[in-house]
Amino acid sequence: MPNYLYDLEAQELANGDWALLIHCEAAYAQIVNIATPNFSIERRFDATGYAAVTIPRQLFRGIKACDLEIQIQPKSRL
Repeated sequence: MPNYLYDLEAQELANGDWALLIHCEAAYAQIVNIATPNFSIERRFDATGYAAVTIPRQLFRGIKACDLEIQIQPKSRL
């Protein structure tokens, strides 16, 4: 699978949960998979190339940046 460049913004919310916003070129990206030792989440990119994920603080506790694995699934070529 080819590597795609993406932007990642993370912000801790007032309630302790974490919000992740991933942006990838809309022409290429279809789905993003976010995985850590504690959980795995899959989200579809919208038409502008953004995908948003909210991670409950209980799941994010103890996670380091190096534990976060992000994979971009490209749009299939027909």
